[in-house]
Amino acid sequence: MKKRILIMYATYGTGHKSIANYIKDYFGESNEYEIMSIDILEYAVNNNLLEDSIVCKDLFDSKIMNCLIPRPSEVRKEFWSNVF
Repeated sequence: MKKRILIMYATYGTGHKSIANYIKDYFGESNEYEIMSIDILEYAVNNNLLEDSIVCKDLFDSKIMNCLIPRPSEVRKEFWSNVF
């Protein structure tokens, strides 16, 4: 059975998609993985979860990142607690 990798990215700029493609190419070289990539902003617009505007996409992207990534102050605190 293949291991599965889900790559979720947002199409803001070219960086996110480039990184998603890099990951897909890196793991795609092996037959060990099944890889799926999803543009979360495109998905939300296509499924009427989000209005197709820059402002709505920016707010939506920020809300998702807020759920997935710790606040900068938490990252700094964790970093410094592990350094010393």
